Amino acid sequence: QGSGQRFDTVALSLPEVKYETVATWVRVPDSARAAVTAQGLEFGAGLHAAAHALINVLPLYLMASQSDVGAECVIPGGDSHYRPQRLLIYDR
Repeated sequence: QGSGQRFDTVALSLPEVKYETVATWVRVPDSARAAVTAQGLEFGAGLHAAAHALINVLPLYLMASQSDVGAECVIPGGDSHYRPQRLLIYDR
């Protein structure tokens, strides 16, 4: 069982990493948010689940594995910043 105690802190000097990436997004219409919330469901949680579902189904249509792509996942209730209603998928 861990104690959570920090044993040491070391400053790191690592080279900057840059790479080009490609992303795409699906805009979710306001009517979808209205329909979901009218059913008493949490829209953010559904959007989060849809992003994961999209990542898992991509290999059926593209030559990519699930580890090749990522998603902008807004954690439900975890962020108070405004985020557009979208599913953003990008390559890693």
